Amino acid sequence: MARTASGSLRPLSRVLIATDFTPGASLALSRAGRLPLGPRPRLTLLHVLPRAGAPALRARAESEAKARLKDEADRLRKALKAHGADDPRVGTALATGEPFVEILARANHADLLVLGRHGSRRFRDLLLGSTAERVIRVGHVPVLVVTTPARAPYRRPLAAVDLTPASRLALEAAARLLPRGRPMLDVVHVYETAHDRMLRRVAGPQGVAAYCRRCRAEAEEAVSSLLRDSPGGSAVRALLLRRGDPRHTILSMVRHRRADLVAIGSHGQSPMVGALVGSVAEGVVRHAPCDALIVHPA
Repeated sequence: MARTASGSLRPLSRVLIATDFTPGASLALSRAGRLPLGPRPRLTLLHVLPRAGAPALRARAESEAKARLKDEADRLRKALKAHGADDPRVGTALATGEPFVEILARANHADLLVLGRHGSRRFRDLLLGSTAERVIRVGHVPVLVVTTPARAPYRRPLAAVDLTPASRLALEAAARLLPRGRPMLDVVHVYETAHDRMLRRVAGPQGVAAYCRRCRAEAEEAVSSLLRDSPGGSAVRALLLRRGDPRHTILSMVRHRRADLVAIGSHGQSPMVGALVGSVAEGVVRHAPCDALIVHPA
């Protein structure tokens, strides 16, 4: 995660937006236009064409894609200027091949990759093997999956953290997406207690209650330490501790607090099918009713 020499977070300066010209990609484009960016930011719109097809058809598809990329770049440039971006530079890129491969090849030099959640079918129906899922699983750049129209900067962001490096990076990445100024990021940490039934038999209700209090206190101290040590901690408004199943509890918090962004660290870095499926991050990305920011360490 990019930081200044003093340890504070550096604003976003290089953003890649992948577009397939679907309504979902249009949402991603509108969100990119409202991101808090550093001076002279560079944003690139990328479209990937398939290799298949007759030469004449490929030439026509390429010509149409270039025209659409130019239109979208013009729209993005106007939106950035309207929302106060300092001398934004918007470029386009047209590639041919496997979409997730081409996206990842260009995302390596970006601070953030922005994708739409919905293509021709719902993202949750296509997660296994889809372009977005492959990018999230294999890439090492923060990925913002956009679900809702961007009518304003993020106002009710929520970061779900455990005690791993991925969560620390997710916290910092979330802080970079927020308007500068007052702290506004709520952090939720879900802790679990083990062997409750056995404890009830051995220690009774009072022993179980004491054990749960100790687990909560240890969780609070550990997460508070993480926030103190992270540059992203300065954006935190509230720490919320909850006991339960992480995936279900995080999604419940997202809905209850009407979050417009949820940030979470992912540990699925393997290209194997089972790396992300079944994880907390996968469940949140599939089912969150808001935009999702997914980060995992290189």
